[in-house]
Amino acid sequence: MRNDRTVALGFRTHRGTPLPILPGDPVGTGEVHGPWQEILFGRFVDSLRYLSTPTAPTPGPSSHPTLRPPLPEDAAAHAVAQLILDDPASRYRIPELAAAVFVSPSTLNRRFRAETGCSVGQWRARVRLHRAAVDLAVPGTGVEAAAHQVGLTAASSLCRLFRTGTGMTPTAYRDRGGQDPPPGLPGTGALETRARTNRFHVLIWAFRGSCRVTVGAGTRTVTEGELVWLPAGHPNHITMDPGGLILPVGARAARVPDSLGPVSGPVSGAGLTREDLIGVSGREYDPVAPERTAIVDRLFYSWLSTGADLPDTHLTGRILDIFRADPSVTRSVDQWCDLLGCSVGEFRDALDALGAPHLPQWHSRVRMAIARRLLASGVGVGEVAVHLGYRSTSSFSHVFRRAHGYSPRQCPE
Repeated sequence: MRNDRTVALGFRTHRGTPLPILPGDPVGTGEVHGPWQEILFGRFVDSLRYLSTPTAPTPGPSSHPTLRPPLPEDAAAHAVAQLILDDPASRYRIPELAAAVFVSPSTLNRRFRAETGCSVGQWRARVRLHRAAVDLAVPGTGVEAAAHQVGLTAASSLCRLFRTGTGMTPTAYRDRGGQDPPPGLPGTGALETRARTNRFHVLIWAFRGSCRVTVGAGTRTVTEGELVWLPAGHPNHITMDPGGLILPVGARAARVPDSLGPVSGPVSGAGLTREDLIGVSGREYDPVAPERTAIVDRLFYSWLSTGADLPDTHLTGRILDIFRADPSVTRSVDQWCDLLGCSVGEFRDALDALGAPHLPQWHSRVRMAIARRLLASGVGVGEVAVHLGYRSTSSFSHVFRRAHGYSPRQCPE
C-alpha cells in the first residue's frame, strides 16, 4: 500500500509468534520517526529468510525485551523451542531437551546457533526475559512474582537477566510503563549472509552502505544506492559494511545462459528514486498479497538482454543501455541526439558502426537480439512481446520469424 507519503512494508512474524492484533481491533495510523524507520526496514529484511544474516543479535544492552527471539526452522530445534515457549519455567536440562528430540546436546546447540545465533541456554534466557517483560507490564505484578513465573529462583536472578539483556533493572522497566527503549539500529556491525544458492534470480539494493557480492568465482563491490541481480543456480555470499543493509527488490524465475557470467553488473540508468524502490519492494514482498510489478519485470528483462550479440563502443554502449532499459519506446533521430547530447552526424556514424544505416532497421535488429536472449532464458512469448512494445503476440511472432527463420516457440535454449 502506497501513496505520495507512505509506504507500508509487511513482514511475517517468526513461525509460532502470536499476532500483535486481533481481528476487529481498530487500526491506528501515525508517522514513524528517526531510527524506528531503519529498525522496521531491518525487520522487513530479516523476515525474508534467504537474506537474513548468519547470526541473530545475542542478548545485550540493545536487546528489545518484548521481542521474542526467532524460532529455529530445523525440526528438532523447533520442537525444543516450542517446549520452552510452552513452559519457560520448566527446569529441563539441555541433555533432557536433546534426548526428547533424539539428538545429542552438541547437535542441538549447533542447530540453535546456526539459525538463531544463540545456544539453547541463551535462547531460553531470552524467552524468559521476553515473558517477564510482558508480565511486568501488567499493573500490580511484582519482580519476585515475575521471576518465579519464568522459572527463576529469586528476584535477584531476574535483575541480572534484565541488566544483561536491557541495561536496566526490572523495576526501572516497570516504572517506564512497560515501554522499551528504542533498540539499536539493525546491522550496527559488519554483517554477512549465509552462503546460499537461490532458486530464483534475486534483485537486491544496497539500501544503506556498500557491500561486496560474491557469486560463483566472481566478486563485485556494490555501492550505496546500486542494484544488482543475484543469478539463480550459483552460490552467492554478501558481506556488508558496518551499519549496512541490503534490501531485496524482487525475484524472478528464468534460465540464464552461461555466457551472462556469474556476477551481474549493477543496474545503471534505471531512473528510479529511493521511494520508488521501497514501494516496489513492499509490493513484491507483501506477505498477504504479493504483487508482480512492471518495474522489476523491466529491470529483469533488461538484465537478461545484456550480453546479446551486439557491437559495443562508447557511444553505442550508451545507446544500447538506454534502449535495453525500455525497448518498447521508439525514438526519432533528433530525440536520440537530444538524449545522448551528440550531433546527428555522430549518431549516424554510431549506427553505421553497428551495420544499420537506418534507425528503424536498428530498432528492429536490437529488439530481435533482445527477444532471442529473453526467449532463450525462458521468458514467455507474450511477456517478451509486451516488453518490446508489440501490440500482439502474433505481430511479434511474425517479425521474429522473418528475422530469425523460426518461430519464437522454436527458439533454442
